[in-house]
Amino acid sequence: MSRALLPGEAWDDPDKGTRDEIPNVAVTGIIMAVDVHNGVVGVRLKDVGYRNTVKLPIFQVSIKGTASSWFRFMPQVGDIVTLVQNQNGAMHIVGYEVLNYQQIAKEDEAETFLFRELQQGEFEIRSKGMASIFGSDTGVLRLAGGPAILKLDRQNLEASLESPLIKQRAMACEIRFGEVRRRVLPTDFEDTALVGGTLREFRLVVAREVGPASLPMVDVKVGDVVQEVAPAYPLAVSGFATPLRVSARVLDPSGLLGLFGLRVDALGNLEVVQAVGAQMVLQPGLTIRLGGSTATEPLVLGLVLNTFLTNLIAVLQGAVVATPVGPGTLNPATIAALQALIPQLTAHLSTVAFTQLTATPGVP
Repeated sequence: MSRALLPGEAWDDPDKGTRDEIPNVAVTGIIMAVDVHNGVVGVRLKDVGYRNTVKLPIFQVSIKGTASSWFRFMPQVGDIVTLVQNQNGAMHIVGYEVLNYQQIAKEDEAETFLFRELQQGEFEIRSKGMASIFGSDTGVLRLAGGPAILKLDRQNLEASLESPLIKQRAMACEIRFGEVRRRVLPTDFEDTALVGGTLREFRLVVAREVGPASLPMVDVKVGDVVQEVAPAYPLAVSGFATPLRVSARVLDPSGLLGLFGLRVDALGNLEVVQAVGAQMVLQPGLTIRLGGSTATEPLVLGLVLNTFLTNLIAVLQGAVVATPVGPGTLNPATIAALQALIPQLTAHLSTVAFTQLTATPGVP
């Protein structure tokens, strides 16, 4: 008497293998369909038919709620598998194989898909998207996502990270270095646009979280300094066109208003900007050298010098000198020159904190 049909079987369908037609040995099959939602595949069995609901194996699994753990894999159409049949006719995948291991290695001599030759005791796991884990026989663990590679070297006691762009985040704080990338649109959350193929930067942002927002407190950029949104034009010191190499900013609690800014361009030009009311305090014994080789000491307060010179001009304008023929006065041309000097003093000396000090050529 014949047994009952299994789901998906039909006695008159030569494409579907039955339990009686499959030998009691491992058989080879080719995956023809993958159902990622239900975790089953359709497999064509060599010489004995087709099964459309073969369960995917989970190599290791322990289901314990939030303490669950597993090691699983999702195959692709065309993969070759080894199957066995249990007592009720259900097929189980027990392994994955290649028809010619040596041929695959030979085809990959140019490292098209990095099918490396494994030494005894080594292992490698890799995904379709070129994410891989490799453990060598010398104690090197290599975690890679394409060209982004983290390598832990037991033998040399070192760790290295290689990538076109490296980003490290802790809460709202971020360090990034490598390729310069910026957001395509101001509404984007991720920096995806590559700004030039040769631009490089190091950037540090210290920020705090306020609800869903991230408010920067300090923003430091070194390298090719560009603006934050595309098109990311290079920034420069005010009055110059040379690209910046250093930019440092301190911002107010809103993260929008700059309280202090320092900029240095590729020629060494320096710009320092402070918020209105902020002060620059020089401690006793501190040496500061600014300007060119013609700068002179000592340090002179611009506003004090302005007041002194303005008062002196007022005295000179009113001065008369007695002569044998009567009271004298200044030459009108001298008075005109002094009067022209007053707005110049007001425009320049009243808007600077300090004059130049003696510079030492060649000393930064």
